[in-house]
Amino acid sequence: MASSITTLTPNGSLSAAAAKGKSSLRYRKRSVCLSVFYLIFLVVPWVITCVMMFRPVAQSSYDNLPGTGAYTDEDAQSMQRWLDATRAMDTVATVLALPVLSNLLAQAAVRYTQRQSSGRSLKLGQLFALADRGWANIPLVAKSVTSPRLASPLLLMGALLSLVALVQPPIRSVLVRYEPTSIATCADVEQEVYLVRNMRLQQWFDPEPSDLAACPRGLIIPKVQRKLADLTESDAQPYLWTETGLGNGTFPHTYQGPYSDKFWYYWVLAEQGYPYQNLSFYASSVPRGTTTGVLRYHALRQQSEAHCETVPRSAFPSTCPGDAPFTASLLNQSMVVRVCSPGSTDRSPWTATRNRQTISEDLWIDVEINTDYRFETSYRVNFTTHCTSNSSLGYFELPSRHNGEVPGPLLGRWPDRADIASSFHDLTSYRDDYNIPYESWSMTPTPGPLATSALALFGNNSFFWNIQHATQSNNTDVLRSICLGTVPFPKSISSMAGYSSMSEACYSIAWDPKFYGTPDRALMNLMIAFTVPFANARTAEHVLEAATFAANEALLTTTGNAGWGMYARQLFSSTGYQIERPVKRIAAIAVVSALLLVQVAAVVALAAYNASFPTWTATLDALAMAKIGREIDDAAGLGPLGIRDRQDMGGLVVHGSESGLIGVLERDRGSEMGDTAPPVPVLGLGAPGVIIRKTASRKPESKPESKV
Repeated sequence: MASSITTLTPNGSLSAAAAKGKSSLRYRKRSVCLSVFYLIFLVVPWVITCVMMFRPVAQSSYDNLPGTGAYTDEDAQSMQRWLDATRAMDTVATVLALPVLSNLLAQAAVRYTQRQSSGRSLKLGQLFALADRGWANIPLVAKSVTSPRLASPLLLMGALLSLVALVQPPIRSVLVRYEPTSIATCADVEQEVYLVRNMRLQQWFDPEPSDLAACPRGLIIPKVQRKLADLTESDAQPYLWTETGLGNGTFPHTYQGPYSDKFWYYWVLAEQGYPYQNLSFYASSVPRGTTTGVLRYHALRQQSEAHCETVPRSAFPSTCPGDAPFTASLLNQSMVVRVCSPGSTDRSPWTATRNRQTISEDLWIDVEINTDYRFETSYRVNFTTHCTSNSSLGYFELPSRHNGEVPGPLLGRWPDRADIASSFHDLTSYRDDYNIPYESWSMTPTPGPLATSALALFGNNSFFWNIQHATQSNNTDVLRSICLGTVPFPKSISSMAGYSSMSEACYSIAWDPKFYGTPDRALMNLMIAFTVPFANARTAEHVLEAATFAANEALLTTTGNAGWGMYARQLFSSTGYQIERPVKRIAAIAVVSALLLVQVAAVVALAAYNASFPTWTATLDALAMAKIGREIDDAAGLGPLGIRDRQDMGGLVVHGSESGLIGVLERDRGSEMGDTAPPVPVLGLGAPGVIIRKTASRKPESKPESKV
């Protein structure tokens, strides 16, 4: 297609070649196709990335809870492929950005240099700067800012758009972060455990409340006694969970200690005035810090808190109340010890419900030392202490990816069937699923946590019971056997109240059997070392909180492990299928979307600008500028080849002016070739005529001369 400017001969007539040609003014649609191609790579991956910040493509959620349907490993792989595809398209868009924008601007420069209204002006230096694609030339852009002969709005806008296209990818890479995430697939849900061997799964067993109510106390009390015999406040407790839910030991306080699985974290620091005295802990059958990963389960938890106070001796019940209370006593010439645990210690206080349950229990301890019996002054303490324990049993949600790896609070009510089916992976026990007949233990069930603690501390085969039934003779082996038995709290707890610990008393007997004089005197010293922590209300609370925790832990773990085959609920943990996902950040979405909006608006505007008006050439390339150069005479001020002239871009004048616009001369081919020839627009550099749409050639020429 002809692309030259129709020119005149020196005498004002059309050149022979021009007279035979057709107008090169035509509509050019190439920029539309180029823009659509580029916008696909620019916009589509960002839209997909924004979608993937909230959910996978073609899926409802990353959580894949039971109500959303099961994902396969192929689904997870597809999610990763979408992410890989967006990254590939982002790379293509980054590579295409500057070439595409430069091409669109080059096409826009052609229309921009055509005279479309009588009031427009464009200097010849500005025309040359656009032909040089100065928006991509940093020195030329810098010079254009200070030189009006070179600067044009299109040039400055092009430079700004190029800058946006250049900085958008690095800004996006800084703001848009990716994180690994786990997807629960069919291989992770519990039903598949028996079909395939899945190495991603771990398993625990959680007791049913109905089993807790039937668990024999003959199994629990010995475990509590052994636990208390080995317990110190600095031992790590594997089944101790912190009520705040911050299981990693970090708290929003000045002191952030990783020791919240130890009793001293709650006792010693509280006594020293740290802000943890209000923190509480509870026991579960699932080890502390357990996470279920991509799965979502509830587990039983049991918690007891003790409150003690010293009361007058007259407040001690004359008759221990209840249907089957527990009582214990030691009466001799040196001291009197009485223990009362009211209520029913022969049955469980828990019912077969998954809703929250709470109970309250009492314990009375009375100690009187004969003032005529000469013990150390520090041991001559008479006291009566009343303690109340409030215990709760219920469910909490285990840490998982769904709750930020933070255990949930104690639930008031168990979720309904619809909620469990849609949002959790909890299963009932096999017995409940298949209506297997239930045969309960025929032995005495375990009572409440405080009553269990009292039985472990003062009941049969306890340290108190051994002293109570010891033969008071010169046989020192009896004393040593007592100290080698289940001595509760052998270390430190007594010393917290300012008294010698049980281990110190037993060490004295082992080192020198005659240390306390007679054996009965040694026995009484052991008894005093055992009971004296209850003289201090705060220390008594610590003792009973530790004892009730041991009772809760023993009940939950024993029942869960004993019923694992049929009576306990199965809990699973799985890491799931690992993929990457973009991090949801509103600031990143806003900033990157704003930059992309600028690019999209500019590309669309340039495409519409280029396609909506006829131009005489596609771009101001070398051939087009050579034709423009034919009309620049010697008066334009351009120096000869090989000579650098500072006036080259400054003093260009055509026909006595500095105009760089392409306009229509007041001539037409009809005046030269006869009235029968169709009019042909005669274009010229600096010509005053306005180019209008009807001058365009709407039919392609049969023999194109150039691709310009």
